[in-house]
Amino acid sequence: MANMDGQQLFPRKVVVMMDPFSGRTIDPRRARFQYSAAFKAFIKNKGRLRSFVAAAGTGHRSFKVYEITRFFISRSIDGDGAILDIGCANGFLLRCLQEWSGRSLVPYGVDKDASLVRKAKLLFPRHAANFVAADLSIEPDLARIWPQTRFDYIYWNVWDNYSFETQKETELLEACLRRLKAGGRLILGFYESDTNKSAKVRYLLGHGFRQSLRNSCHRRQGEVIVWKDVK
Repeated sequence: MANMDGQQLFPRKVVVMMDPFSGRTIDPRRARFQYSAAFKAFIKNKGRLRSFVAAAGTGHRSFKVYEITRFFISRSIDGDGAILDIGCANGFLLRCLQEWSGRSLVPYGVDKDASLVRKAKLLFPRHAANFVAADLSIEPDLARIWPQTRFDYIYWNVWDNYSFETQKETELLEACLRRLKAGGRLILGFYESDTNKSAKVRYLLGHGFRQSLRNSCHRRQGEVIVWKDVK
């Protein structure tokens, strides 16, 4: 994919030799979770909570584990605004990011599983129209889904099978950057299950991404996020 000057936005030959996991670490075990009354009421129903955590696309069995493995993502959010979660599942991560960040975040989400999107709509009844079922791996066109909307934040837990080695796999990166507002931030997450995250993070650090932030609750290459701000 080329920009208006005909240059590749994500050329494939850039290699960064630095340690991609040398950035800051966050220890969520030291965090003091102060939840709103509405969220406290939601998580008080243990059966419902287990159901949401289990269906959030993480494989976690308890909310406590979910807290310490996903809280670190919220440290990349430093202001209010609209946030899009790519692969939003049932929307539970978005709801938690609203609490953990302490920011006023308007939620948007897209997922290829229509049944999960329906659950996200129920979780956010005031913003149900902001959630869409679509497979971005087939057609990575965010402008088609939200032609009038630009985002302050886009979060994407990069799929394990994506290596950014083909133009098709970089198209979604470019689509995300184009849908951000000036000053917006694209945040990419790599979880424990991704065994090739080191190469992916090196690639991204060579293309303008920065701030490697690691979750210290896992081993050295457990979970990490990187982000890129647009001007």
